Amino acid sequence: MMKLSELTPPIVIAHRGFKMKYPENTMASFEAAIGAGVKMIELDVTLSRDRRIIVIHDDTLDRTTNGTGRASDYSLSELKALDAGSWFDPSFKDERLPALEEVIDAFGNQVTLNIEIKESAHEPSGPPDAIEKQVIDLVLEKKLLDSVLFSSFDQRILARIRELSSQAHLSFLTEIPPYEGILGILRKISAFSWNPDYRTLLYSHIQKIHYAGFRVIPFTINDKTIVKKFLEAGIHGFFTDDPILQS
Repeated sequence: MMKLSELTPPIVIAHRGFKMKYPENTMASFEAAIGAGVKMIELDVTLSRDRRIIVIHDDTLDRTTNGTGRASDYSLSELKALDAGSWFDPSFKDERLPALEEVIDAFGNQVTLNIEIKESAHEPSGPPDAIEKQVIDLVLEKKLLDSVLFSSFDQRILARIRELSSQAHLSFLTEIPPYEGILGILRKISAFSWNPDYRTLLYSHIQKIHYAGFRVIPFTINDKTIVKKFLEAGIHGFFTDDPILQS
């Protein structure tokens, strides 16, 4: 088992696996990223109609499968019957949408995992089987809490996970330029890191967040020159579609 505490910077995080050369969020993509030597893979999760945890980035199926409509309108078995590879290349026609448990069972003891919970999956009513509860329970069941980074653009999701576990590692994702409230959110949830869109990030932001004691891990950088610039500025790691970018 690889623990987050054992990772040394820069942490190269494979964004949806080896997204540049494999269909994103599939077992083939994750396996290829691990084969490329990364220590962390990132994946996205939401709930199926029967409230099972499925790995997919979009709320809808149209872009990355041969299905149509919202993923939440289909059962897990229906989702797993879809072709999740041919859209990328015909040679990947046998790839399927994996359940989160499949990914954890296959790779949880090989690398650290960054599980992003989609904003649309949050339920303010907080049902007993809410996605936050299911995800944290699954990670605890597999005894991988030290090896998982939970992230979201929705601070309510992160706050809920923090309520469920004082030891969970949390990352707050942002796409908008930094605002004064970010530091307060990081402190409130005792975050592991702030994960901003690199295009919104300035040197002063990195220094401010570092001074407050948090890591800065921007997404999604696919250019060596830009990586070098930000590493020199002090980022702790970065997300990339190309896990061999640093090799």
